[in-house]
Amino acid sequence: MGFPEITPGDLLGDLIFNKCLDSGLSFIDRDLIVVAQKVVSKAEGA
Repeated sequence: MGFPEITPGDLLGDLIFNKCLDSGLSFIDRDLIVVAQKVVSKAEGA
């Protein structure tokens, strides 16, 4: 169960958050998630 292909308009934050929860990860206050610029650009349509 990999990460889906990112396309323009995808809600990247929701995809990442839900995939983490599906994988059994949890978050606590002040956690940081680092995301590569390439995937952000894909979601923005750049």
